[in-house]
Amino acid sequence: MIKNIIRVSIWIIVAFFTVQLLTGCGSPTGGELEDGRLFVINNLRGPDPSWGGGFHPYLWVMFEEVKTEVPWNMDYDGNPTGVGPIELTRGSGQLPGGTRVRLKYGFMLSPGSVATERELNVTIDGNTTVEFYMKDWWSGGVSDVGARIHKGRWDYPAQIPPKEH
Repeated sequence: MIKNIIRVSIWIIVAFFTVQLLTGCGSPTGGELEDGRLFVINNLRGPDPSWGGGFHPYLWVMFEEVKTEVPWNMDYDGNPTGVGPIELTRGSGQLPGGTRVRLKYGFMLSPGSVATERELNVTIDGNTTVEFYMKDWWSGGVSDVGARIHKGRWDYPAQIPPKEH
């Protein structure tokens, strides 16, 4: 009798996991990833007005072999410029959900700084925005640049901490 109960229990457990495997229930992603567009937003500190026009700081992103200079969403004092996010998928339309995109990006933020290039992997799950931001806003153009991935078309200025005196 006990052997039959154990045998039936094992078959129930095996059947349960087989059904989950075949139907896809219980997947780590919670289901299908949504198709979407890819945006970038430049929340780096804008150019210092004291530089005049002699130096041109920049942030660029490479997507599908097209290099795009991303305009400033904020000025030097942290005020919004009204630019907002830039869509990188304009020509190609929506990307299938689950598409892994490798973005290459580069920046040079202050005179005498070194031009830097990096890569970032992004997985599409609905509209997706990559925000570039200053890790230390108050250091001017010498701060390191960070990149955050947001779900949706993310259109907000960077959160600037109060200046420490």
